[in-house]
Amino acid sequence: MPTRNFDQAFTLLAYSLLLLITSLISTLTNAQPLSAFGTATIDGINTPGEWDNAAKRNVFSGPLLGSQVFVMNDATTLYIAYEILGDTALQNSDQADIRFDNTLDSVNTDNDDRATISQATYLDRRFFTLGGWSTNDFVAHGSGAAARSGSINFFEFSKPLSTGDSQDFDLTIGDSIGFCSIYFSDLSAGTPNSQLTAPDNCNLAVFAQNNYDQITIVDAPDEPNGAVNIPALSTFMAALLMAALVVIARVKD
Repeated sequence: MPTRNFDQAFTLLAYSLLLLITSLISTLTNAQPLSAFGTATIDGINTPGEWDNAAKRNVFSGPLLGSQVFVMNDATTLYIAYEILGDTALQNSDQADIRFDNTLDSVNTDNDDRATISQATYLDRRFFTLGGWSTNDFVAHGSGAAARSGSINFFEFSKPLSTGDSQDFDLTIGDSIGFCSIYFSDLSAGTPNSQLTAPDNCNLAVFAQNNYDQITIVDAPDEPNGAVNIPALSTFMAALLMAALVVIARVKD
């Protein structure tokens, strides 16, 4: 009986440790700003190796579960891409949309940036109190493209880190910016123009920007000061779990 009780306790402890470490890794990963150094060609094609250095995060849920956002910058430009899974086709009505919190003030502020890509069109927009998020910049900066490969829709954006235009963000090494990911899709004939957001509901209220993801601009090849190396942290946590299990197994023996 004592042996059986110990086996049950061992199993419970092992699962508890696994859940705790998995939760911690997920929390830290989602809380960290996305940061990576690299350059992309904006053609809508995920060329092998092109986005390998990018920081990545899962976005969206439901029918688009498994989709990812990719983020990186070089000395002059911010690059963002979306790999969309679960959409049945790429149509002109399909759009990847990004709203930025330029100054991380958690409030929709005049000239907060916005970028939108459909299959054939890139739009450089901004927030303006009288026009909301649909106000076009006087001068468009940046580029975007979208294409479909197999069952995947791929959207690529580029935005200059600094244009000198007051209607654009102005970023340098070490600066952070918030962003909200929105995808409009004709997922099926029964649900036209479905809208999904990441983080959830980041597009709704004036103060929704406090729920935005963040990007931090980095220099090559350094990480931002104080950043946590998530892959290294994950490896450490996995090693910690294995060590704990070994110790428990020895105690059991």
